[in-house]
Amino acid sequence: MVLLFIIILAAVLIAIVSKSSYSRETNDIDATKIPSQDENQDDYRLLSTTTYDTVTGKSYRETYGFYLETFLKPETPLHFLQRHGEAVDSLPYGNVTAQFEHGRWVQRTKAEKDAGRPLGGIECFNYFGNMASDGGDLLRYLIQARKLIESPLPQENTFVEIINRIEKLKVLPKGHRYHKSGEIDFSKDKVDYYPLLYKSEDYSLRIIFDAQKLSPYLYVFSHENITHLVTLGITSIERIKQAPDKILLSLKGIGPKKLEKLRLGLS
Repeated sequence: MVLLFIIILAAVLIAIVSKSSYSRETNDIDATKIPSQDENQDDYRLLSTTTYDTVTGKSYRETYGFYLETFLKPETPLHFLQRHGEAVDSLPYGNVTAQFEHGRWVQRTKAEKDAGRPLGGIECFNYFGNMASDGGDLLRYLIQARKLIESPLPQENTFVEIINRIEKLKVLPKGHRYHKSGEIDFSKDKVDYYPLLYKSEDYSLRIIFDAQKLSPYLYVFSHENITHLVTLGITSIERIKQAPDKILLSLKGIGPKKLEKLRLGLS
């Protein structure tokens, strides 16, 4: 009986030692790595890897940094558009996402870190559906457009230049449509971005006024008004100040109250 007890005890001790040795050996070679998935099982994105240390019993989470997703809109300034896809290893205060006026930081996947750029697609329902996450043709179009919009205006013939720039916006190159995956959809015709993004000549005029930080009192003028003023030789803000009330009141949508505010604002 004593001999049987000794044999059983020895077997238990051997099993314990073997288990301990196995755990350390596993830890020394490569800890167990468990990929983390986001909630959408159909859209698998490897955002982090959890490493489990079998000796300490602790888990260590490895992430792949963040990239800047700039909002692809006509109002977004050029310097933000040019930073689209910019990558960082971490964000201040440990935020998972950080959103601001013209974009947000998005958690990067392992594949995106390896590729050095955003992958897949994003939804642009306000415009035409889907777009590549790296911005695709839309980003290239917006960069060209903002270069036109933000380029300094001459003090003389300001309004002539603004009208010319709106015409140039209308003829910028068209772009592809994209699948949800971010791949180009070659089965469809290219898209004319101008009517989708800028909507009208008046909207384009407001965007240029904003980008150039011109007086908000100029917003009383439509594109039609500005075009008419140019035909009368009133081609700059200074010449508007000097223009007779009779001419300004003849413009569509300009009444005595608006004229009074305009005079006060530009003085």
